[in-house]
Amino acid sequence: MQTQTFAIGETEITLVTGRMARQAHGAVELHQGATRILATVVGSKKDSDADFFPLTVDYRERAAAAGRIPGNYFRRETRPGDHETLTSRVIDRALRPLFAKGLRAEVQIAVTVHSADPDSDLVGLALMAAGAAVHISDLPFDGPVAALQIAQRGKRTEALVNDERTKGADLSLVIAATRRGPVMMEGEGAEVAESAVVEALQVACDALVPAFDAMDALRAEAGLAKRVMPASTAAPLVLDAALFDAVQSDDKHVRAAARRALLDDAEDSAAVDARLRHAIRNAAIDGKRLDGRGPTDIRAIDCTVGLLPAAHGSALFTRGETQVLATTTLGGQREGQDVDRLFGMTRQRFLLHYNFPSFSVGEVRRGRPGPGRRELGHGNLARRALIPVMP
Repeated sequence: MQTQTFAIGETEITLVTGRMARQAHGAVELHQGATRILATVVGSKKDSDADFFPLTVDYRERAAAAGRIPGNYFRRETRPGDHETLTSRVIDRALRPLFAKGLRAEVQIAVTVHSADPDSDLVGLALMAAGAAVHISDLPFDGPVAALQIAQRGKRTEALVNDERTKGADLSLVIAATRRGPVMMEGEGAEVAESAVVEALQVACDALVPAFDAMDALRAEAGLAKRVMPASTAAPLVLDAALFDAVQSDDKHVRAAARRALLDDAEDSAAVDARLRHAIRNAAIDGKRLDGRGPTDIRAIDCTVGLLPAAHGSALFTRGETQVLATTTLGGQREGQDVDRLFGMTRQRFLLHYNFPSFSVGEVRRGRPGPGRRELGHGNLARRALIPVMP
């Protein structure tokens, strides 16, 4: 068993490996106060047939961690709650870009809160544990990466705060970073100056340095040799004039067809796709966007209200080929949503539900009950953006 202890401000954190989940490809226990989080990562030895990186992140909070029995009829954990799904997405977004480009092995990261201190920043600590587990694993990964939650009130900025201490803050952010700087940020706040956001990012990056040092030391003691990624064998990307014009078309369907034609004819479609994305990015930096628009040009916007007579409020928003049909319902106090969290029940009186049906992008997908992770995540982001300006 190997351990590394470090401090962020006055908070002492310990990373432990080699005691639990020994058959995982990376496993780290994180201790902070009464909090105990186990993060594990397992990666398939064979590449999948997917044309994307098949990473799955599952964050779960056990009710026993707070000395509670689940409040549902079955009295046991069932499907993850919205908060757990949203935290899984936060971890995914921070870690995914740091895996080696072209990695197609199926990877599963499981983060479980087995004991919880009410004063702990569970989101930040969970991401920290997951980052450490991947860092010491054999998976090619550009770490270390760590995270924490920031709360800013006036000129005072606090790091590694729990959800309760973010209430009423001018700015509340979850910030993930590597030694080179931030890699992911999510949060909410009042109308603050840009300098306040920059200050929060700097505070987070400076505070996380001891975490990076501890993760590197843990890897030096117990890390596995990283897998070697095969060199790309893709032929040089050559686009004839007609095909290049198609990729630059202002019609989304024409662009999609041109991209499919490129990849279908390529020996190494992943490498060609990466080069195409790089070329498009360089064009955007030079001031030319994919559909020919300049950096200050926007698509035509149209807004129509009162579209649905029986709804309390409705609107159709159209920007280019993107459309949103939004409805508003005003309900009484009892129609708020009761949310069973780790430390008790809370009630949300303002709900924002985001639905992304397959027909909206011209695709056929098999049906599934309830909203998916993306729908929960996007709805949450929109809700958090609106809360500070609600009367």
